[in-house]
Amino acid sequence: MSGLPVIAERLRDAVIRLAGWRRYGLAILAGAAAVLALPPVHFVVALVPAFIVLVWLIDGGTEHAARRRTLISAGLAGWCFGIGYFVAGLYWISFSFLVDARTFAWMIPFAVTGLAALLGFYFALVAVLTRLWAPAGPLRVLGFAGFWVGAEWVRGWALTGFPWNLVGTAWTFSDSMIQAAAFGGAYLLSLLTVAAAAFPALLGDRNLPLRGRWVWSGAPLVLLAVAWGAGALRLASANTDAVENVRLRLVQPNIAQRDKWRPEFLGRHLATLRTLSRHPNSGAPPTHVIWPETAVPFLLDGNRQGVAALARAAPAGGALI
Repeated sequence: MSGLPVIAERLRDAVIRLAGWRRYGLAILAGAAAVLALPPVHFVVALVPAFIVLVWLIDGGTEHAARRRTLISAGLAGWCFGIGYFVAGLYWISFSFLVDARTFAWMIPFAVTGLAALLGFYFALVAVLTRLWAPAGPLRVLGFAGFWVGAEWVRGWALTGFPWNLVGTAWTFSDSMIQAAAFGGAYLLSLLTVAAAAFPALLGDRNLPLRGRWVWSGAPLVLLAVAWGAGALRLASANTDAVENVRLRLVQPNIAQRDKWRPEFLGRHLATLRTLSRHPNSGAPPTHVIWPETAVPFLLDGNRQGVAALARAAPAGGALI
């Protein structure tokens, strides 16, 4: 059982000794690899090497470098990890620039990398805080997991919020695992997942006894197993009785993306949505009408006329969602 810790020690030493473009290139690759855990791939195991590398990069140089230099190095590693994570995970924003590709396609590399660079500062802050306030060993990894989830929470509301690609969403393929979100939201899932993926970094920590390395590396995995088991039990005991007299209508107006935001078509789009929502059918009328994402291309806050227009699309005594 000692073979794996020896390999981990050598790998940790190699990562810690990296400098320059090799150090930050590895951080970018690790961040990109972590995205494989997210939908639609759901290769959750990819988080383990990704977070092990990031923890080791945060540890890197602590024995030899001045405190300020160490914090800067940790922050740059976290930032580069974030760049890889968000470039790989948010590539899809480039599709919107292809609606009018002749005009906007040239902006794709600047938009994707620019957004990734900005969001990467959240991970830079995680790395700096981890290095600054979390001691070495298990407390450092636990602090890392806590700071990571804190950064996810702040990212969800700061500067209008951008809560995409939370680590907890890696489990959306498992009905049992996502039951934990009923008690702590996606952030609880993120905390359990980041801890489970990062604690194996301690296998390469020579300052811990061999038995302690195995215990700390395996304990979070046990917590994940407990969360899955509790979720399975919760599903097994859930009430699955159908609610009577609920009839849903899904509305898809099939409006071309190039026309969606043209102000001169706003009235026509709303009329199409209302017509489809109130269209009679052979059976009982719907009780709830559901419109697609961004069906309404204007803000509703304080817009009485807009709210009234939407109300006319709602079924009598029912609701528009």
